Amino acid sequence: WNKGQDVRTWDGELYLELHRGTYTSQAWIKEANRRAECMLRLAEALACARAGCEGDARAAEELRAALDATWKTVLLNQFHDILPGSSIKEVYDDARVQMDAVRADAMRAIQRGMAWLAERVAGGAAASGADRLVVFNPASTPQSGVLATEDGKVMAVRVPALGIQVIEPAKAPVPEARDAARVEGGRTLRNSFLSATIDDAGRISELRRADDGRLANACDAHGAPLPMNQLALYVDRPRRWEAWDIDRDYQEQVTRVMTPAARITVERSGPLAAEIVVERALGKASRIVQRYRLVAGSPRLDIVTDVEWHEEQVLLRTLFPCGVRARRATFGIQFGHIERATHDNTTWERAQFEVPGHNWMDLSEPGMGVAVLDDGKFGRSAKHGTLGLSLLKAPNFPDPTADRGHHRFTYSVMAHHGCWRAAGVDAQAEQLNHPLVGAVVRGGGAGGAGALRDGWQAVRVDAAGAAHVEIAALKPAEVAGGVALRVVEVRGGAGAVTVRWGFPVSEVFPADLFERPAELAGFAHDPASGTTTFAVRPFQIVTLRAEVGAPVA
Repeated sequence: WNKGQDVRTWDGELYLELHRGTYTSQAWIKEANRRAECMLRLAEALACARAGCEGDARAAEELRAALDATWKTVLLNQFHDILPGSSIKEVYDDARVQMDAVRADAMRAIQRGMAWLAERVAGGAAASGADRLVVFNPASTPQSGVLATEDGKVMAVRVPALGIQVIEPAKAPVPEARDAARVEGGRTLRNSFLSATIDDAGRISELRRADDGRLANACDAHGAPLPMNQLALYVDRPRRWEAWDIDRDYQEQVTRVMTPAARITVERSGPLAAEIVVERALGKASRIVQRYRLVAGSPRLDIVTDVEWHEEQVLLRTLFPCGVRARRATFGIQFGHIERATHDNTTWERAQFEVPGHNWMDLSEPGMGVAVLDDGKFGRSAKHGTLGLSLLKAPNFPDPTADRGHHRFTYSVMAHHGCWRAAGVDAQAEQLNHPLVGAVVRGGGAGGAGALRDGWQAVRVDAAGAAHVEIAALKPAEVAGGVALRVVEVRGGAGAVTVRWGFPVSEVFPADLFERPAELAGFAHDPASGTTTFAVRPFQIVTLRAEVGAPVA
């Protein structure tokens, strides 16, 4: 059709200079969609682990059949205009019922999977007779965290990627003094990575790296730090499509939240976690509670936010002025990242005052970087040294009730050394979205065959060279039984990947996205060691089909 001429290609982003409000409108369904995807991924991984350990693919196949309609409901509600937040009230009334059912289905599947893990652990040797906690890590990298037992005891745990750790509460490790989280002077949270001081307005007046005291905040002309987590309320009355758009001049009518908070309290002060809670009125009729939470040994400061939102035609954003000189910012996207200009040199760059992204964004210079992470916000900006995250809108059309009500979400900030890759910003964002999950193991059991050992991993994936891979899914195969593992290179590097299966697999072969046999460079599988190797290109998506073997003895 092109008369024999080479077809031109476009490398990079085709940014739509329109409908920027769809990244934020109807925040609840965006959050529900993100949670549904994460929960269903977890349920599938647990079912595949069970199928592999029992040497019987029926557990995975039964879950695949049970969740088929659930997945289709999630996909249905991703339809234009539902997920973008630009549909009518009746659509969202139906969607709430459907997404509640999705969450219930996913939770039942997760509880079954965790109950199986607990039973498997209870059947192990070395029983102490005491209740224990089995913790599963759904993330692609080892994850440290803090969990609470039923009696309120808080424990620090470290769990391998896509694996388990078994903890006895009475013997739970206590962090070393230098790693402990604490509150100093009533307003400063500190651990071995960060210190963050909260001002009277509930903002971060100073964010510093703990090892060298480097300030992450930008400073004004007099050298005074500009607060981070500045809440800003903008008049949001788009000229044409209200729920769809944020107009170019929206920043001209802004109210920054600067007055003293109604209440600032220290809720916890180490050693495992430190927490300062800020409560205040917001706008004309809303209220916000923000919990600044710093965990021992964690490089990120989490801001757990509850909002009672009752504004009209208002956009709520949070701003992080960063003391970083960078001409380009990096944004997480599905299965990778993208860079965008921080300046407004061209009309194209000026148009990108609100851009989409997933999970994280980062500004870095040699030796210093600041990242903002989130668990389900999609509208963001990185202009002139300030990272901005859009939290809530309040359009009147086409749904006059849009976004009104209660919201709970978390975003985080990191101050790190230089490159976001070396700092593991993307890994921290994945962990924020895939937190640790625990189940109680009653008693110690009397030993038995098939018990899982401490530190067991369903699948261990290691990358060499410049590659870094995330585990997108460990899921039941769509046809002919077995399981499918999907991994993605997300940092733009090539290298060799080694997969060590935590359960016997009788056959492994590379597949395409439809799970049909495909070619894969460097592919080899060693049945004796349960190891699969292959080469990966930058941003390549790789799917492996595996048939489960004999049960774990």
